[in-house]
Amino acid sequence: MARTHLTRRADIDRIKSNRPAGDRIIAKLDEHDHALDVLEAGGSTILSEIHHVDGASTGDVANLAAFTVNNDGVVHTAGKRILLKDQTTVEQNGIYVVGAVTGGTAPLTRATDWDAAAEIKVNTIVAVAAGTANATTYWQIAGDFPMVVGTAHQHFVQVLNKTQLATYLALTTQAGLIGSDAAGYSAATVKLQLAEVKAIADASVGAIKRTVTVAETSLTGTSQAVNIGAILPTNACVFMHEIVVNTQGVLAGNDLTITVGGTTANAIVASTDLDALAPGKYQGTLGVHPRGSFSGEQLVATFAASDLASLSAGNWTINVWYFVLA
Repeated sequence: MARTHLTRRADIDRIKSNRPAGDRIIAKLDEHDHALDVLEAGGSTILSEIHHVDGASTGDVANLAAFTVNNDGVVHTAGKRILLKDQTTVEQNGIYVVGAVTGGTAPLTRATDWDAAAEIKVNTIVAVAAGTANATTYWQIAGDFPMVVGTAHQHFVQVLNKTQLATYLALTTQAGLIGSDAAGYSAATVKLQLAEVKAIADASVGAIKRTVTVAETSLTGTSQAVNIGAILPTNACVFMHEIVVNTQGVLAGNDLTITVGGTTANAIVASTDLDALAPGKYQGTLGVHPRGSFSGEQLVATFAASDLASLSAGNWTINVWYFVLA
């Protein structure tokens, strides 16, 4: 229990003799001591302990009695500390010490500071010193406490190190959040997108609609592609699609994919689950298609089911709109 040096017995007696001011002083000191008691009691939970290891696993170690000491680009010698964090048997995770090395392998035994529940505290951090993948990484223990060794599941969650944090901050700056493409976010990307939007706005031809109506009775096999209107003209830029359920059938639970040129990479709708679509209109793709403009390619709607030939009741209309760029 925390006790201030002012509350030694002799001092207390002298302070009490000076009443009533002494009583107020004693009351304040008691409040102070109580606050220290609370801080000490909660310290093990609020503050993290840090354990240091020489290396860490990159996958499951199937045989703890024959650990391959050439691990993650580092050849470990007897006495080195290893963090096992990727065990299939999760309760085996934890800090181990390398035993005598023979023929490139060595037995692993739990470190003496990580072999009892009382030693594994909430929020404990394990710092890894070396390794191709794990050098200077930090791992926080997670799981149910008290952490009974060999029984409780020990999960380790990576904490960002200095280099990773710097990379994360660079990717989340304001400039990096504007625009997007397959390569990520960049200010240059948004410039290209705005130019494309301007081109659409300046288009000499207004929006054009391609449409197809499909009766489920006309579908056969397990997958059938249906053309949506004529082939797209040069510089066609798709900007919206609409699925209309005229009559609800039994296509629910199956997939619809709308592509350009039959290429999945150019999908306008990618494997949409048609489960429980009631009669009505379902719109999407509001905005420029990521691919941009197309030239001389066919819009295709592909229906997929285990047995299309057994379908009979439904009736679907698919509309796709595009601009022709000037």
